[in-house]
Amino acid sequence: MHQNMIGKYLVHARFIIKRRLAFKLDMALLFGLQIISPIIMLFVWSAVYLATQTNSINNFTLLQIATYFFVVAAVNSMAPDISWGILGDIKTGGTFSVMTKPLSYLKSVVFAGSANFVFDAMTIGAPILILLYIFTGTALSAYSFALFLLAVLIAFALGMMFNIILGYLAFFIVETAGVINIYYFTIDFFGGWLVPLNLFPQYISSITSVLPFQFLYYFPAAIFSHAITSAQAIGLLSVAAFWLVAIGILTWGVVFAAKRHVDAVGV
Repeated sequence: MHQNMIGKYLVHARFIIKRRLAFKLDMALLFGLQIISPIIMLFVWSAVYLATQTNSINNFTLLQIATYFFVVAAVNSMAPDISWGILGDIKTGGTFSVMTKPLSYLKSVVFAGSANFVFDAMTIGAPILILLYIFTGTALSAYSFALFLLAVLIAFALGMMFNIILGYLAFFIVETAGVINIYYFTIDFFGGWLVPLNLFPQYISSITSVLPFQFLYYFPAAIFSHAITSAQAIGLLSVAAFWLVAIGILTWGVVFAAKRHVDAVGV
């Protein structure tokens, strides 16, 4: 029975991938949008390096900056974005099955998000990294590349849990769109999407170093761009493990509270 249920979710995941493969223009547009951002950042930081007449800013060369932002784009392309879908389902009654089988909807969302992750990794993330290698020659040792892949999986897991929490808040808050927008602004700033975290002043970087948001963008990009050593990356894994457990417990608590809310008042 358990294997049959998993098989149904896998069928749903395969359907999502096939559906996305049917929209090839959409794939090309998504790839183009992800490439534009690091190109703009490259122009901006080139101007900064030219104006300061320096080859390195806080041990970051221009090549490392370029590598960093292209990797951020690759990681961002694979990031889960399911909170808006959950919010829409709750508002339109699409989660009615939650009332009788609360985990069925959640599992379908997780499998769908995982399917999109695999698809985006193959069609956007990997091609960006390949182009990066072709044009810059940036390469990693097998050990560092394994750490990078682990960092990407950590980013996906944390992003998935954050999205589930934000989506399920719609059970308790009438309008959660503002909360979701605040979340995206927060991870852009504290996650390293806008600026590498080690370029922040000490009083800010000391805060970002203990927050979970660094693992969404900065951690994998810093590994790939050699902004941190393998030893430093290993040290950060303990912090990542703590946040995976903590956010996992919080996610379970929010989902459990949502089920209790449904049982009490309905949806």
